[in-house]
This record gives sequence, structure tokens and C-alpha cells, in this order.
Amino acid sequence: MNFCPLSREVPISLITVLLLVSFCAAGSWVFSYDSPDFDYELFSPDGLLLEKNDRNSLLQALAALASNFPDNKQIDSDLKEKALALALKIDPLHQTSRMAHDALMKGKKPPKTAYFTKVSAISQELWSVAEKMLAGSPEPEAAKLAPWLMDLSLTLYPTPPPDHLKQFAKLTNFQLLPWQKFVTLQPKENPSSLKMGLWFSLLKMEKPLHPVTPPPKADASATPPPRGSDKRGVLHAPGLPRWKIASL
Repeated sequence: MNFCPLSREVPISLITVLLLVSFCAAGSWVFSYDSPDFDYELFSPDGLLLEKNDRNSLLQALAALASNFPDNKQIDSDLKEKALALALKIDPLHQTSRMAHDALMKGKKPPKTAYFTKVSAISQELWSVAEKMLAGSPEPEAAKLAPWLMDLSLTLYPTPPPDHLKQFAKLTNFQLLPWQKFVTLQPKENPSSLKMGLWFSLLKMEKPLHPVTPPPKADASATPPPRGSDKRGVLHAPGLPRWKIASL
């Protein structure tokens, strides 16, 4: 989600104003990217047995997710952090992923990659590799990584394929994966981090799935809506923004 810090009513210097105006004009909130915790023991890369083509394609897909869509509002900073956390855990020396991480840490746009120019192709690749990992008698480290790839794959959709979401919900027993253990999530700025929880809720209630979109700009003069779900179909929790998911 694009977020302009100038909307905050705080005293700032002229230089700060000029800098912030340039960032807002660029259309992205570059400071919201935080370095993942690459030391977190999510899985052992040494025990991850992948075919060479699958490994290379997976790494390219994850790097492309962080690099190729700087103006796509659906690809927010949380998604980029998740993608690079997985990519650089699989291969800490993967050059394209390292370049993307370094650029984002400096508040710059990463150089675009030559592969995976469509988000849908990345989502399909992540899901395909994850399914291969879980097929038959999966290797222990592959079984650890696969659910994270599935989660990322589904989150790239405005509305995920119902059969894929049901498969993932069964695999995780409707439990959200703890990305926050190694990625700094910012759900107030990045709607992607709220998608899975809302979709799981809709799936449990057997309600149709809908895209998650940012709420409209608040009207200061309006009466605040009641807590919880309301008739306009806005699901929220105390302390979190209310992301509209259509009428229930």
C-alpha cells in the first residue's frame, strides 16, 4: 500500500519536507522494507534436496517478486521481505536476491530481473514447487519450507483459488504461519499480511472469498463504526486497520 508520511501532522523541517515529497511522488513507501532475520532456523538449507531446475526457478521467482513490481500496490514491502527471507535462506549467495535486498535496504528500487514478469507466474511457480516438495514421502526440510511457499503463493492472488486455499488450510489446520518470527510485518501499511487470516475466517464461515483492499481514507467528522464485523462487510480486530473484503 502506498503511504505518504506527509499525512501525519508532525512538525518537520523544510529539508525533511522536500525529501518526503520526493518519496510520495515516487508512489511508494520505501522505508517500510526491513531486513529479515536470516539467522532464524526456519529450515536447514543443507538438507533441502531440490532438483537443480526447480531450485534455480524457485530462487528466480522469489527474487523477481522483490524486484520486478515496484509500482504494483499488491506487492507490498511485507511480501518482498518474505520472498527475500526465503530466497536468501535457501541460498545466502544468490546474487539476484542479494542485489534486491541491498537496494531495498537503501530505499532504492532493485534492478528488474529477466524472469517472471507476471505475478501470476510467480504464484504458480511457488505453488508447483511446494507441491513437489510434499509429494510422496517428503524430505524433512522440504516439508518445513513448502507451507511457507504455499502461503506466499496464495497471498499474491487478489482472490486465491478456493481449492488451493482449502488444501493449505487443511495442511496448516487453519493456523497462520508465524512470519513475524523472522520478518517485520507492518499490517497497518501492508494489506498482504492480513489476507490469510481474513480468508481463513471466510472459509470457516463458508462465505465467498473476496479481494482484500485498503479501506477508504477516514472521514474525521464521521461517527466511528462499532467494533468487530459490521453490515458493510468490514472485518477487523482491535488495534488493526479494517480491510474491506466485500459484503458478507
